Amino acid sequence: MRLFKRFSLALVVFFASTSSLTATAAEIYNPSKLVTAPDQFIFTVGYSNPFMHSTLSLQPPAVEEIGVRGDWLYCYSTEDPTCDFANAKWGPDSRGILGMSVLPYCESNGAENCIENFEISYDGESFSGAKHLRMLESGLTQVADPKLNYLGGASASLWDDSTVKNSKNQSYLTNVVYSVFYSPDTKKFQVSNIAFGVIPYREEVGNYTAPKINKDAPPNSRMDWGGTRDTTWSENGKAGFAMEFPKDARYRLTVRLTNEVTGWYKARLKDPQVGISKFSNTNNRVIVEGQPVSVPTFAYSKLKGNFTPRENKWWQNNGQVNNTTPAGADQSDIFEYLDYFRPLVSDKAAGFNTLWTVNSTNWGNENKCLQDSSRVVGIVSTNAMGFNGNSPSYKDGTLNYQVAGMHYMPDGKSLVEGTYDLLIRSDAARCLYGFSNAPIQASISVTGEADQKVATTAMTEGNGWIKLSAYGFTFSDPTISVKLSQAKVQANTLVKKNKTITCIKGKISKKVSGISPKCPAGYKKR
Repeated sequence: MRLFKRFSLALVVFFASTSSLTATAAEIYNPSKLVTAPDQFIFTVGYSNPFMHSTLSLQPPAVEEIGVRGDWLYCYSTEDPTCDFANAKWGPDSRGILGMSVLPYCESNGAENCIENFEISYDGESFSGAKHLRMLESGLTQVADPKLNYLGGASASLWDDSTVKNSKNQSYLTNVVYSVFYSPDTKKFQVSNIAFGVIPYREEVGNYTAPKINKDAPPNSRMDWGGTRDTTWSENGKAGFAMEFPKDARYRLTVRLTNEVTGWYKARLKDPQVGISKFSNTNNRVIVEGQPVSVPTFAYSKLKGNFTPRENKWWQNNGQVNNTTPAGADQSDIFEYLDYFRPLVSDKAAGFNTLWTVNSTNWGNENKCLQDSSRVVGIVSTNAMGFNGNSPSYKDGTLNYQVAGMHYMPDGKSLVEGTYDLLIRSDAARCLYGFSNAPIQASISVTGEADQKVATTAMTEGNGWIKLSAYGFTFSDPTISVKLSQAKVQANTLVKKNKTITCIKGKISKKVSGISPKCPAGYKKR
């Protein structure tokens, strides 16, 4: 587990995406714009958006509070002596070999490990396929090496909506990435993580350059990522700048993916849906759709020479991008990280970015009903600044999930409101609780704040999935708990429709849905 957790952090990158809920399409929130001195850094939470270019590298070991982390060493291919496979190891004092393999656009009906389709629905219309323009021109691609089970990698794909009904004249970047690592035991590469992303952009012509690698330079300084502080992507002579998602839009990605990674996914989506079917002996066809969601972050500025030991640890391990040091929203110590900076930023968010991202996740528990390597079991999606990076935990009949964030909007008065969606296979939930095929009802509660705002909760079941949601709750460190139950159904009776009641206990309120919903012990019906 330790290896995979470290590995997932490699996907955390801060990019200039979109702005707050009230911003215009031309505005983006970018904390690096707060920097005024070379030694100034902004502590923040980064947005886990997949890499846009393929890389192969040796990762330096993480450090403790007074340590200094070593450099990343980049390889131009598996033939590069820098990638010393004979001595590659994973451990506290070792360097392991890892890669980011960006999947290409599917060029044929039988192609594998590629993006098959990108679809858009505007203003409630049915989905239409977007027009694929090209893959990014890049000097950062990787050649496959079959003897090492290494797929190599391409670059992100560019699209426009000219073929979509109610076109907004909007262009998009999609990126689907395998996070891979070299196993010293099997002497092969393995896929440990899959990530999806969609970014609206505008294109600008100018004095920009594409990313490239200089094979003759030292491995720690041979990468030229191209672009500028504000660009989302760059090529020679042009660049893309992130924009706001159009309102009332849903997006759907269809991808042919390795069947090595299944199980659970975590997402930045609202109202997610997922489908999966077999494509070949090695690939599944995975379809993910949903609306983008607005995600808050904070910004705390400090000169490097004044860092505390804990700040130094995060600065060393979380990396630096344009003088920001972004923590991963799902890294193992994210709750400690947010609690540390909470008083320093007056418990306020600094800005919002609108995201559409999906990432696979490791198992969060040992329950056999929630572990199935043959299919997608569930998706957890939230707009929280920080969240548990695994699947929900199951204890005492309850599925629990912890999220965290700053309590207030940038004005210091308005409350930040959270979203949470849990999509779980119906048969997995019934296995978990020992239920029959009779209708299920759910109790969804959000606890952890004395002044917790009442959340709007809902549950639906259909097409083999149970979907549960909670919207409108507030932060700092709430836990979202779901408990399913099943009413006895008498023979020869008509199936009744679900109804919802509100139950209260002091300042805590929860909604219970079902055929004959009843308040839990200690709660009274409102």
